[in-house]
Formats: sequence, structure tokens, C-alpha cells
Amino acid sequence: MAKWNDIESSPAYAALPDERKASVKARYFDTVIAPAAPPERVAVLRSKFLGTAAPVQQPVSPTQ
Repeated sequence: MAKWNDIESSPAYAALPDERKASVKARYFDTVIAPAAPPERVAVLRSKFLGTAAPVQQPVSPTQ
């Protein structure tokens, strides 16, 4: 599998419309990065990789 930096710098990727770039980047994360990441870190890593706001994690009450 190609590294993300190689994909992102390719002429084919540069020629895509922004919406398609976002879709390709999300699919790359879901198929390459997420499966190798610890499950508890996937949401934070996804936010960082996609450049979106990190999800707010609510503390879990001991009574829940």
C-alpha cells in the first residue's frame, strides 16, 4: 500500500475536486490507519488525520 504522503503529492490526487480528496483521505484512514491503531485511539487519530475537530470525550461516571 502506498504511503499517504505519496498519494497526497501525486498529480492524480491533486487533480481531484476537494470533495473527492476528502473521500479518498477518509477511505485511506479507514482501510490503512484505523485497523493498525489501538481501538481507543481511532477517533482522535481520525480527527488529526482528517483535520477535523477532535471529538469531545465525556468522562465516565463510576455509577454508569
